[in-house]
Amino acid sequence: MTINEVKYMGKLAWRVYATLNTGPHRKFFTIDPDNPQEAHNKAKEYARNLESRKNQIASSILTLPQGEQALVLEAYKKATDAGINLYEAVSFYLLNNQGSADRIEPLIVEYLNDRKHGLNGSRQLRPDSYNNVERECNKFKELHGDKEVREVSVTLTRDFIFREENSGAAINTLKGSKTDISGFFKWLVGRELMVSNPCGKISLDGGKRKKITYLNVEQVKKLLQVCLKNDPKFAVNQAIQFFAGLRVGEITGQEDCAGLGWPDIHTDKEIPSLEVIESKDSRMEDGELDIVTRSVDIHPTLMAWIKLDGDLYPDFEKRGKGYDYRMTKIKLAADLKSLGEWGWSRSIARHTYASMHVGAYQEPETTRYMMGHEDNSTVFRKHYDGRVDKEEALKFWDLTPDNVS
Repeated sequence: MTINEVKYMGKLAWRVYATLNTGPHRKFFTIDPDNPQEAHNKAKEYARNLESRKNQIASSILTLPQGEQALVLEAYKKATDAGINLYEAVSFYLLNNQGSADRIEPLIVEYLNDRKHGLNGSRQLRPDSYNNVERECNKFKELHGDKEVREVSVTLTRDFIFREENSGAAINTLKGSKTDISGFFKWLVGRELMVSNPCGKISLDGGKRKKITYLNVEQVKKLLQVCLKNDPKFAVNQAIQFFAGLRVGEITGQEDCAGLGWPDIHTDKEIPSLEVIESKDSRMEDGELDIVTRSVDIHPTLMAWIKLDGDLYPDFEKRGKGYDYRMTKIKLAADLKSLGEWGWSRSIARHTYASMHVGAYQEPETTRYMMGHEDNSTVFRKHYDGRVDKEEALKFWDLTPDNVS
């Protein structure tokens, strides 16, 4: 280690030069003409501290397990071969990649407020999208809210996406979880609290894809038979799912909009139809909610079921657990596995509708619109088109209450 008087940026200065484990090290102390001794004293003090630190580092390395000593030496060799000062590289990494010391919990609260109301340059989310983001972010807050931003790693984020409650989830569910939490990390990057989004290094390719299941004609018939016998007021609810392809939430109601009520069922029109509320888009410039709806034609088979009257749960807050409880009782009583291979899902009636509608009428674009899909008909060629032959599909559309019972 040496201390020399040199010219630095056109001025006299004392240069401390040392060779450390991380490579050559230099630091300059500019000399003040009015107090030249001060810079020299600072340089000597710095040199003493550096030498002490150098000895401490050497001692620390020797106390490490042999495997870790080997890693330190390998890192030093790689850095030296690449012409990199290892100490400066590590310092730069910690400064730029570890993130801030801010706690996660208050940041998530602020982020959700921005996304809900479109504040601080954030795009305001429509209510249904916001609900998904809020649910995922609050789960992250529940698990990691006490952590600091700099503690968020790719491994921690991956473990969150594949957490226990997502065990066995479909690939789209995992992708949804990744997308929803990724928005929070992007927001942190924009606030310069995090340098990079850990989700960018997480691949979900090859994940488990949920099989699109549907019921055959005999299974649907048996299910509706049991429904008519055990819970007749619930039959119209099930018929609307099977013969109109509505989502469960579009019938029972969702947090941001009401479900399908009897005033939405227009049987007196020239072409009878259901007026389905898909969502409420809150991104209107004037602040008013724009209700997104679609019109679904009432098939003659469905019309026969509608005439039976029954329960429709148009209020999300009031339906409670009534839907799932009643559906489970009917499903168990029907014992559908005795009528063929099957796999139950919450959207199985909707998938059955798509398969049978395309099979019977060969109009995938019409089916797509009825179901409220934004995708083109390739989704039907992949999942629905050709899976049920026309003869079977036409039997499905003959399942009126009279024929079922």
